[in-house]
Amino acid sequence: MSGNNEDANAFGSLYPPPPPYIKFFTEENLSKLPEYQKLKKSGTIEEIDANKDTNDDTETITSELDFLIPPEMPRTQQYRAFGNIWQVKDQLPDLGSMGITQLYKTSNEIGGPMNYQYKIEESRKLLKSLLLNYLELIGILSINPELYEKRWKIFELY
Repeated sequence: MSGNNEDANAFGSLYPPPPPYIKFFTEENLSKLPEYQKLKKSGTIEEIDANKDTNDDTETITSELDFLIPPEMPRTQQYRAFGNIWQVKDQLPDLGSMGITQLYKTSNEIGGPMNYQYKIEESRKLLKSLLLNYLELIGILSINPELYEKRWKIFELY
């Protein structure tokens, strides 16, 4: 009975287990790494497959010290990790690309690159306008609710 519970827990963990090459991260290997990198750059270390295709993105592992060298940045704008596709450079999508009406000007309309300060300033303006209209609407409804429909027609224009 306990064997079944252990098997169920093994597959239901939140994070994957550490990779098997973690055993190569020892003090001894870390002290050998700078010398190994110099030898690898100078070309004195022979590759296992001399006929390797130069367009191949995979790196040849010749020693356990190769696991200690971080991989190069991806050549494309995305990479796959843990079953998901990730962007190399995090970019916020435009509202227009998500199907939402954009209420502030784009970088083409303002005549320069759009920075986050501009977006924050425009967001504050929209928030103040929204709060002012909300307070005005609450004031109208608290004094004379019959004027609500007339004022609502003006709100629809925005």
